[in-house]
Amino acid sequence: MITVWGRASSSNVQKVTWTLDELGVEYERIDRGREFGGLDTPEYLANNPNGRVPTIQD
Repeated sequence: MITVWGRASSSNVQKVTWTLDELGVEYERIDRGREFGGLDTPEYLANNPNGRVPTIQD
């Protein structure tokens, strides 16, 4: 299953989730960024060294 890291209110995250919905691909979204924080954790930076959302993990 695909995991999308980022907050639902992010327009860039919305683009990814809308595309996955249109394609019928199952995914899990994990809140990260702004009020949720977590962009500077070692776990997140291992997946996205830029420390930005969205990040997609397959």
